[in-house]
This record gives sequence, structure tokens and C-alpha cells, in this order.
Amino acid sequence: MSIIDTPTIADDAQNSFPSLAALQAAHLTLLKLRREAKATDVLISDIIVFLQRGRVIGRLLDTDGDRQAAQSLLDYWANALHRLQIDPPYVALVDFDPLLAPELPDEPAQQPSVLRPRSCAR
Repeated sequence: MSIIDTPTIADDAQNSFPSLAALQAAHLTLLKLRREAKATDVLISDIIVFLQRGRVIGRLLDTDGDRQAAQSLLDYWANALHRLQIDPPYVALVDFDPLLAPELPDEPAQQPSVLRPRSCAR
């Protein structure tokens, strides 16, 4: 079981986790792998790729709370590598990139109300 498909991850937004929730899900997968497999080469490789992909998600995270949550997960796994006497990659989140944020319309989209009662013509 591996959370990665490629052995190396370039530092670009395409290889980042798509969301904080995806980063958190990968973190939970790593925790499960660590409980089951201890410190195998596959686990160590997965941790390193998690850290590389995880720091790039900083480009998508604009709130302090989200950035702190993501950075905490990166710090956790960097520390896990330190305890195995392995130097982790650099794990500071990259800066937020507003050009990657989705454009939102000025006006909210009109949604039909499902709560509006239908007129009853009998």
C-alpha cells in the first residue's frame, strides 16, 4: 500500500495535494502504514513524497488556520524522519499564490428554492 504513484515529485502545483482534506487523508494513511509496517523503505519513501507534495499545497491555502494545520502535519512527518535518523526535505509551506485561487462571481448564483411551497390549483 503506497500513497504515491511516482518516485519523485516536482515542486509544482499540479503535484500538490488538491486540498487540505486530501493532505489530511494522506496523513491518516501514513499513520496506518506506520502502525502496520514500521520503518520500511516504502514507508520512508512515502513520507518523503508526502512532505514534498505537502509543502506545495501552501500555494492553495490562504487562511492562517489552514496553513497552520498543513504545516503541523508536515512538521509531524519531518520529525518522524528525524527520529529514524533520516534528514527530511525542506518542509516549510510555499507562499500562497492568488493566481491559483478560483475566480468567484461577484453575485451569488440564483438557486431555485426547494422550500418554496408550490401553488396548489385544484
